[in-house]
Amino acid sequence: MSQYKILDVKKPRYVRVNTLKLDVETAVSELSKDNMVEKDDMIPDLLVLPPATDLHNHPLVTNGSVFMQGKASSMVAVALGPKPGWETL
Repeated sequence: MSQYKILDVKKPRYVRVNTLKLDVETAVSELSKDNMVEKDDMIPDLLVLPPATDLHNHPLVTNGSVFMQGKASSMVAVALGPKPGWETL
């Protein structure tokens, strides 16, 4: 028997709003029609949805207005703080 207990933790689904195509409030409004949505408390354009929320065929995903992306991956752009006109890879 293992001495460590493995918890069955459900991670939330994160989506990042492509603010070049859509503002955060509109994304919240649209996604809230079918899901419980909250704004992330650290990343301004990141939204938090319940675990296992399937958005693969949602119109906002298919048209590029929001991206399914983990919170850690979303922090990179915030940490970089790119300025208008910067070219980044």
